Amino acid sequence: MGCRDVRELKLRLAQAAAVGQRFLQAGTPGDAPEHIATRVFDELQTALAHNHQLLRQAPLAGAAAALRAARMIYVFGMGGSTALADEMRFRLVRLGRPVATYQDGLLQRMVASTVSRDTVLIALSTTGRVPEMVENCQIARSYGATVIALTAPASPLARLADWLIPIVAFETDFIYKPSSRYAMMMALDVLVTELAVSQGDESRELLRRMKHALDTHRGGGDRQPLGD
Repeated sequence: MGCRDVRELKLRLAQAAAVGQRFLQAGTPGDAPEHIATRVFDELQTALAHNHQLLRQAPLAGAAAALRAARMIYVFGMGGSTALADEMRFRLVRLGRPVATYQDGLLQRMVASTVSRDTVLIALSTTGRVPEMVENCQIARSYGATVIALTAPASPLARLADWLIPIVAFETDFIYKPSSRYAMMMALDVLVTELAVSQGDESRELLRRMKHALDTHRGGGDRQPLGD
């Protein structure tokens, strides 16, 4: 078993049981299909409300100012944050920001070694404990990049950040849906909205152009979303 003795085996078994216990429990009557929509909504609402208070105190203005001044912005996301990194890129492009996304750990490491003082790195990690992400941000900081981290307070990644936008995971025994993903999406939206408002007329003109280009292409009413 790869253990030095029976004592170590017992310790490993106890650790495995503690970590995986909620995944081994049988479902409850509340998991019936007719209750799923309500249960998902309730858990998301709780997670968002909990993180809302943290975001009200986050240094959003400073982070937005760093994004406005950046010559280049890189967004790093891994695992569950991969799609959210692309979402951050899509949102920043709408505001005229020069941005690229990297999700592969080795590519992130290569990019981190090329940055300079006018580069901003946005790191997305719910836990802030992924070794590759932390190491790649350390490399970027060593070359002068500014790091904005959307991550857990007091995590290794948070301690590296110049600007911390806090995320607190709120996972429950309902294992089928990760609520923390929505907390990350809210933090992303709040940061980008802060940037958009701070850019004032520049943001409005860019969004107007985009809306005009989309509406003339697809038709429809004026209140269609800026995207599809």
